[in-house]
Amino acid sequence: MMHVKKQQTPEGMKYTGMTGALDCISNGIMMDIRVFQLTSMEWVEKYNEQNSMELLRSRSPEHRESVDSLITAFRNQYAEGGFSLVRLSISTLIRSMICLAAIQGGLKQTHVESVEAYDKIIAILHWGRQEWPNASKDDRGVAFEPTFIRGVRSMRLESYMQAWRPRSTSRKFTLEGLLREADDILAEIEANPRLPYDGSYGFKLAFIIYPKARALAMKGFYWNQTARHGTSTDLERLRADFREAHKYYMQAAELYPTDDEQHIWYVKVALDALLAAGTPLRECMPLLKRIRENVPVVKEMWEFSALAADGLFRQLQTLLYFEEDVQKAIDEGQYTLDDAVLPKWLEGSAIRYH
Repeated sequence: MMHVKKQQTPEGMKYTGMTGALDCISNGIMMDIRVFQLTSMEWVEKYNEQNSMELLRSRSPEHRESVDSLITAFRNQYAEGGFSLVRLSISTLIRSMICLAAIQGGLKQTHVESVEAYDKIIAILHWGRQEWPNASKDDRGVAFEPTFIRGVRSMRLESYMQAWRPRSTSRKFTLEGLLREADDILAEIEANPRLPYDGSYGFKLAFIIYPKARALAMKGFYWNQTARHGTSTDLERLRADFREAHKYYMQAAELYPTDDEQHIWYVKVALDALLAAGTPLRECMPLLKRIRENVPVVKEMWEFSALAADGLFRQLQTLLYFEEDVQKAIDEGQYTLDDAVLPKWLEGSAIRYH
């Protein structure tokens, strides 16, 4: 990517350099978006040049075009040169748009635009599978494989969650829509337990385990936000909603390796849901202990991650201070394990139970 050169000619901008960078970058993003790290603005400039060069060489249409216009362009390319032409055109555009959607949802925090980009990608991929249902992977391209589509849908799910806003009247981003998509992804994974993969553990994590964990976490998010922002005033219903949130967050946590920051994060939010539900300390204290014992292991690897920069370890430390205070109160006879204690950070968003 650092070797791309551009030159203005009478026919327009001309680029020279090696292709293949979009494949590498998009594969890395799909395997685990946490690999993406912006180290300098020069990288952005070089990426834009690389992206433009590869799109021009593959004769990919403009990504801003409508889905219908893109499909028409791809059909024309297939009529002109068959799979040898259209496969590279589609693949390059799809991978360019995956990078775009990831940048929009990550660096720019423009989650609505990110979802729109993923929607366009998914529409093209579904169209291609219907257009050429009997084509081989070599002819049609790896982008049309079920695991690839699952990976895109999983990334879209995260952006959709980020685009949702409490008390918003938008019909485009709703908790119900998030839940439906999470359930649909889980159903697709359940229905296809033996999809082919390259045998590596990294592939299994990226396209089987992580999508399942993310979908389960979104179900936890749905129940958590329903309890916090819903209209119900029935205490038992609210407790049940928080308990559902805890259940799905814990299921998500258990799918991650214990040294992964996502594991300890989902245990933390699962515990928050338990505490918000007014759960006795007897059930909460073991999770506090689990977090305390796991923090050093996770911190060794993830101390400087994006999630850490957003306050992961500060929140975990606050939780551990809470554990110390509660344990001291138990030792002094102020609390028993049958009591429920509400932390300060949950005040205003939990059940009033004492």
